[in-house]
Amino acid sequence: MSDSPESLYEPLTHDFSYRELSRQELQQALATHRSQIFTDTIELDFMNVWSAEEKQNIRKLGSHFSNQYRLYIGIFKETRLIGWSYGWQKDEQTYYMTNTGILPEYQNQGIYSKLLPIITERLKKEGFQKITSRHVATNNRVLICKLKAGFIISGMELSEQF
Repeated sequence: MSDSPESLYEPLTHDFSYRELSRQELQQALATHRSQIFTDTIELDFMNVWSAEEKQNIRKLGSHFSNQYRLYIGIFKETRLIGWSYGWQKDEQTYYMTNTGILPEYQNQGIYSKLLPIITERLKKEGFQKITSRHVATNNRVLICKLKAGFIISGMELSEQF
């Protein structure tokens, strides 16, 4: 395998590809595009309300998870990032699919339907026994895709964060 940038991309559909992202690349994508994709979502950023001491304690507690499995995937049209999917290990058997976003002009083109089995197969190979996610109850496109992929709706919750 060559080390050229093109060799890092895996085909997803005839028009799209994907590759792993660094944490920094994911954070940049979220900062740049999140508000375009999740226009009807109100999200409370707790970092804006916690004191300096609370933030320090959170960082200290988070350091216990330094070996936690994380997966950051970028979705590309040619070399333009048009979406992402990311998540992390919750415990010894559970992976939490945290967030997937695709720019509005690329939605409804089957991208997520193609990406979901790729991610779930990879997670199974890693040894995860459970893959979980949380969704807005009216996000029918994602819910239907997850149900078709074999996911089971196991509950509902209200979240102070979303």
